[in-house]
Amino acid sequence: MRVFLGLFCLSFLGPATWSHHREGKSPKEAFIKKNINIDFKIEDLRFSFQEIPAGSFIMGSPLDEKGRDEDEGQVKVTINKPFEIMTTEVTQAQYFLVTGKTPSYFSRQEDCKNWDWLRKICPLHPVESVSWHDVQDFIKKLNASAGIRGCEGVPEDPKGCYRLPTEAEWEWAVRAGTETAYFFGDDPSQLSVYAVYGGSIINGTHEVTTRWHNPNKLHGIYGNVWEWVQDAYSEELPGGIDPLVTDESKNESNRVLRGGSWRYGGEGAEKLFRSANRSGGYSYKEDISIGFRLVRTL
Repeated sequence: MRVFLGLFCLSFLGPATWSHHREGKSPKEAFIKKNINIDFKIEDLRFSFQEIPAGSFIMGSPLDEKGRDEDEGQVKVTINKPFEIMTTEVTQAQYFLVTGKTPSYFSRQEDCKNWDWLRKICPLHPVESVSWHDVQDFIKKLNASAGIRGCEGVPEDPKGCYRLPTEAEWEWAVRAGTETAYFFGDDPSQLSVYAVYGGSIINGTHEVTTRWHNPNKLHGIYGNVWEWVQDAYSEELPGGIDPLVTDESKNESNRVLRGGSWRYGGEGAEKLFRSANRSGGYSYKEDISIGFRLVRTL
């Protein structure tokens, strides 16, 4: 079982996301701005979604895949109905429009070329330093603004509901019909074409469309920031139809993170950017390498 523990130090190969922040302060202490009450319209967010068809696939990794972990045991999964997924991670500008908040660490003028001096954000960089619970609040505001009721964050939600992808939906969308370690094959030397990574060389996030997309037109599905999904973490992948691991009994349960982040380089990136790689983080955890992308129910 691989879980992000708040007091573990960053490991080159491991998934820990505890970090040394500038000036010894956390992102919340150093950079959070005053909350602003604003009104927004869904169309103002300029979301870009890609439809992903229903289908079946083998989730997880084969025993001979380089870098695999024990929690990647293969199971057959069926995605029972199509859904839409964002082609990019949610940006700082989109998060600000919905919440009036600027939680991101990489939001200063020196962090980007198109700094928004008024809102003090890097508008096209992914939002980060958001917990799983922060994301749920963001989604509630979205659905309320769209006038959609009955959204529970599950594949059976009413049409139009915004939510996080399930872990199975995430891997299905990333693989795009492939069975290799990465959606582009098994050669990790191609990662630089598709992923923002490199640790201290990169030293932060980049714009969400910086690298080339996968066959489903999804940008940044590897690297830039880890992405929260809906599932609670389980050491064994669930198979079957539209699987979703829930743990409603624990307010601070572990939730699954997928895709890796800018913090890794070399063998660490090769291992963590595989389509089957899984990690977990406490649902209340806010970290400079964790963001998210949305799904919309069809």
